[in-house]
Amino acid sequence: MKLMPTPFKENGLVSAATASPLTAGAALILMMNRKKADALGLSYRYKYAYGTQAGNDPTLMGIGPIDAVKKLFQKTGLSAGDIGAIELNEAFASQSLAVIRVLKLDNDNAPFTKVNTWGGAMALGHPLGQSGARLVVTLLNRLKCDYPEEKYGLVTLCGGFGDANAVLLEKI
Repeated sequence: MKLMPTPFKENGLVSAATASPLTAGAALILMMNRKKADALGLSYRYKYAYGTQAGNDPTLMGIGPIDAVKKLFQKTGLSAGDIGAIELNEAFASQSLAVIRVLKLDNDNAPFTKVNTWGGAMALGHPLGQSGARLVVTLLNRLKCDYPEEKYGLVTLCGGFGDANAVLLEKI
């Protein structure tokens, strides 16, 4: 890893080894009210409970989830301890660790017990334009398979220009 070029800053920490690769991907999220789902005979396990958006200095790429999640916790009265599983978009290793540590979402270092336990964007890839859908689908499957007793799941991701989103899913 020491020999890999650091494209953003001379002697920087971000390289191909610590950044998520761009990939192709597909995911589908179908949202509707319960009445319509019942009429169509569709099952459901979780609902969209709350969502927030935040912005910060665009030169500080990747830390927007800190503000988005703080805002979500403030509005809902929840804390990191209330969340069973978390999908955090991993733009870069350093960015992900900063968000995890500042918000106390999980252990300070791997192995993590809540965040991206099936692998994040560095392992699975970063399919531009559908990262949010991939994160939600992964979270729903993790909640079903690994955390069936948990009430809440959290998805958060940053954008390239200082924006970020956080979405809370709640078991029905």
